[in-house]
Amino acid sequence: APADRPRRLLPDAHAERRQELGAALRTRHPRVDRGEEGEQGDTMLEGLTKCVRACHRFGVRVAVIHLSSGRHPPCVSDIGRERLDKLVEEAVRLDVTLGFENLRKLANLAFVLELYDEVPQVRFCWDAGHEACFTPGKQFMPLYGDKLAFTHIHDNMCVYNGDDHMIPFEGKIDFDRVTRQLRDSGFMGTLSLELLPHASGRYEGIAPDEYYARAYAAACRLRDMVDA
Repeated sequence: APADRPRRLLPDAHAERRQELGAALRTRHPRVDRGEEGEQGDTMLEGLTKCVRACHRFGVRVAVIHLSSGRHPPCVSDIGRERLDKLVEEAVRLDVTLGFENLRKLANLAFVLELYDEVPQVRFCWDAGHEACFTPGKQFMPLYGDKLAFTHIHDNMCVYNGDDHMIPFEGKIDFDRVTRQLRDSGFMGTLSLELLPHASGRYEGIAPDEYYARAYAAACRLRDMVDA
């Protein structure tokens, strides 16, 4: 909540609590640090594998994965491909979809989606906010809309590196284009907002009820535009 930050639960405890409340959990999004050769990369692979197994355990269909972090991630490498092979193998075994998300490096995403093109569990997560602030001038849906498994929809001021995660329609992203591309792709899944109320500093002091009401209204507006 924007006014009062709740105590964070561990991921599995969070999923268990959602099950108790009857709340659907559509995806899990593990934290990814820069993974290179050696122990750090092995630790990252272990964490991602645990996430895939937790998705299977809790009936979560999609694990959203970052392939890189920051402006200077490790280059595509043999060791990176070997780790990806192991992760994809586990996802196929458990029938969990890996939604690889667009960030700053188009080449990393293209490499993975082309390498595993015939693997149905390897799909695309479109982050419309990242597209606007990390890769201005590039559009991912014409390339990978047919592989879309999940969405991260949020707004920003379309300034490079300004990853504000604002409520849609409160920044400068063209949501006429966003919803048109979603509609044209034939995507029938969840329109998921990925909002971070403290990222932009624009929602400080706003009551949680007001914040969630604005977010819900934006989600409904997006739905209506996609369905138009």
